[in-house]
Amino acid sequence: MTPEGLAHAALKAGQQLVAALYSRVSKDKRGNHRSVEDQDTENREVVDQEGWHIGDVYCDNDKSASRFARGTREDWDRLLEDVAAGRFHVVVLWESSRGDRRLANWVLFLDRCRDLGVLIHITSHQRTYDPRKRRDYKTLAEEGLDSADDSEKTSERLRRDKRNAAKKGKPQGRNLYGYKRIYEVQPDGKREIVDIIFDEEPRTTTDKEGQEHVYSHAEVVREIVKRLASGDSLRGVTVDLNRRGIPSPRNGKTGWQPTRLREIATNPAYVGQRVHQGEVLQGVETVWKPLVDETMFHACMERFTRTGRAQHLEGAVKRLNAGLATCGVCGRYVRRMGPRVQPVYVCAPDSRSGFGPATGYCVSRRVADVDAFVERSMWLRLARPDLVDLMKQDEDADERLAALLQEVTEKQALLDDARDRAGRRTLSLDSLERLERQLVPEIERARIRMRETRVAPVLRDFVGRTLDEVRAEWNRRSIPQRREVIRALTEKVEIMPLHGRKRYEPDESVLITWRQPNRVTTAN
Repeated sequence: MTPEGLAHAALKAGQQLVAALYSRVSKDKRGNHRSVEDQDTENREVVDQEGWHIGDVYCDNDKSASRFARGTREDWDRLLEDVAAGRFHVVVLWESSRGDRRLANWVLFLDRCRDLGVLIHITSHQRTYDPRKRRDYKTLAEEGLDSADDSEKTSERLRRDKRNAAKKGKPQGRNLYGYKRIYEVQPDGKREIVDIIFDEEPRTTTDKEGQEHVYSHAEVVREIVKRLASGDSLRGVTVDLNRRGIPSPRNGKTGWQPTRLREIATNPAYVGQRVHQGEVLQGVETVWKPLVDETMFHACMERFTRTGRAQHLEGAVKRLNAGLATCGVCGRYVRRMGPRVQPVYVCAPDSRSGFGPATGYCVSRRVADVDAFVERSMWLRLARPDLVDLMKQDEDADERLAALLQEVTEKQALLDDARDRAGRRTLSLDSLERLERQLVPEIERARIRMRETRVAPVLRDFVGRTLDEVRAEWNRRSIPQRREVIRALTEKVEIMPLHGRKRYEPDESVLITWRQPNRVTTAN
């Protein structure tokens, strides 16, 4: 490269300057900025007037250039690489803010052009700048500072507007699946939300077998929450919705996914709660009505914040007590081992679960015997008249559940943030360890209180049934649903050692601690 730079060297040699054209616009519903097509048109007019040659055209449509942007700008990055490779003599931008609103990145671009002797033309200024000149460089640098400041002001305004909308119980962002927004056109031409109602519009879909299914978005949400609260597995509900051909909220090619169902089942908005920056705003009345039963919602929240072995694979569990019953000696969750013909429950350590040292094998019991005894015990308990007491809930239960849920959410967010900062080395490992020692037990105690407070919807269909009716209802349930019944009725199920006895007596070696309204008692 010559001392005078690429552009001046080309002019001195009588060569035609090669220009790079760049246009960009972020989301701008108010129309304050020109579209990329308008920018490109005006940039091309400048090139024609100046007699330059267009070397390449770059465009990032619907891409933000601020520090708050989440995505990348492929064409801007490509332009910087091509400038560094010496492909151009001049870069044409409609205005400085189209380049980069991050001051450090803008200065880096200016330095690169100055070092190479590349000119910068700003179309809205009707001027070509030479970064090698002190005044030109200063002007462009100040433009970058103003652009960065405008970005910060916009961010502050948006955050303020979102915060105020949240305090008033107004929605934010995309329409929530299951609801429909009613708009009214204002005198200035803008649309304003005047009401939010349940989306009960009947829709029809056809499955692969040609059978038609009628559904509504609101009814799909209710079905998801009810089925998951009643013990259905995420995978089972996902497969069923896809089998019926019901489109997912965003009509993705992959259809419904378990993560989408979990998001719906644990979204506080469906019980009329406003969430702002991950926090449920207490005392805020939303402009929309609750779509799902609050008891069902809290049952889903308790279920999906539950800790324990195999919880993340609940839908794949095929044995009633695997990962649910515990060893009465070491306290580990038992798992199924042995041949398919006569498998057994053992408390052998599982490296995938991360529980305890490599010891165990305190108990070993036939799966069929344990499951049969637990099932009979559940039938007898479900057929008792006092089952209705477990369904009773005092007036303050919903309030306590909401407070406990808020406590778990806030402390878990604090813990996640600390772990993230420790990963970035902005928090010492000693500080993280102290926080974990404090927060982990507190989170677990709050979750235990949630389980003790909640009313299990999975028990509702058993209330007031005879023993035969209970057995029939039980047999209609899937394995995950039966496991939810066991969790709702018991504090724990323990498999005890035989203590030298050669014969297995289930009522002597399987200990069930029942959950009761006012006290916890132990029964065989």
